[in-house]
Amino acid sequence: MKNKILYLLTVCICRCMSMFGQTDFEYRIVSNMVDSTLNGWEISLTNDSDWITEDFGVVENGTIDIKGESKRTFPAALHIRNTNPENKKNFNINLIIEPGTIVVDVNNRIPLSGGVLNEGMKEWVNRVNQAESYQEARNINLEIIQKNSSNGLGELVLLNYGKQCSPDDWLKVTAILDEETMNLPAIDNITERMERLLPVWEGQPFKDISGKDINGESINLSEYVGKGKYVVADLWASWCKPCIILAKEVLKPIYDKYKNNPNVQFLGVSIDDIRKVIDLNDVPWPQIMECKELRKTYVIDAIPQVIIFGPDGTILRRHIGELHVSEVLDKFLQSDIDE
Repeated sequence: MKNKILYLLTVCICRCMSMFGQTDFEYRIVSNMVDSTLNGWEISLTNDSDWITEDFGVVENGTIDIKGESKRTFPAALHIRNTNPENKKNFNINLIIEPGTIVVDVNNRIPLSGGVLNEGMKEWVNRVNQAESYQEARNINLEIIQKNSSNGLGELVLLNYGKQCSPDDWLKVTAILDEETMNLPAIDNITERMERLLPVWEGQPFKDISGKDINGESINLSEYVGKGKYVVADLWASWCKPCIILAKEVLKPIYDKYKNNPNVQFLGVSIDDIRKVIDLNDVPWPQIMECKELRKTYVIDAIPQVIIFGPDGTILRRHIGELHVSEVLDKFLQSDIDE
């Protein structure tokens, strides 16, 4: 009986120490196959939450086999780099550092097996990929964050959620986090970004920015926005291949649908000179190019991105999924008819 009580007390103490970050755990990452072409490639591991990178030497005998210790679980990127000047290559494998052994697939760049957190990561990816709407994917993210608010899986989903959610949603979801998690550099960085995003988020009046038209003449956003039309603004750059694909394959058919609607205006707003690209790809709507203020003013971290402005210049929607632009625009136009 005494031994049982001592055992239970020991387990309780270990769990409490783990909760307060006082106990290290060991982890191991191994590859699923031998690949001699990787011999000599450098191995490092970056903690995606605190941005600290640890070097683990090089690949030997064609296999990845590294060991480490950590006080907390965390989302990470395993980097494998060939530093040969004549054949520089690299690849990353995203995983979660947790106690035990994690087996990674070097061909498909994914973790094959691990503990409950890596299995949970794979399940999360599958569920989000199968989600039929942004709202469904959002609810999946929130569910996982709430259930894993103090571990590496929750941090991973939170970092991804922070790329798309609104400032208000971010404040709500981070309210459940402990102080240590909130102060992680990556999460603190998103919080700071959300503070800058608030003045240019949905429901706020647009902020004017300037650039050049395709003739090289100065032009302002206010010459299109706030003039009584819904403005579908495509934020992009000439060097961005996904931007060009979005314009050609998604926005062009929507533009054709609405081009004769007097209440709709399509507009491109670009970071650089896009004249050659619009000629090659037959982009028909007007452009404000070389807009140096775009990224800072509208807190643009990634392109392409679409913003819909209302007739009075109010920012109506940001972060619209590329397949939902027409659907969102239809709803706004229909609401005007219903009124």
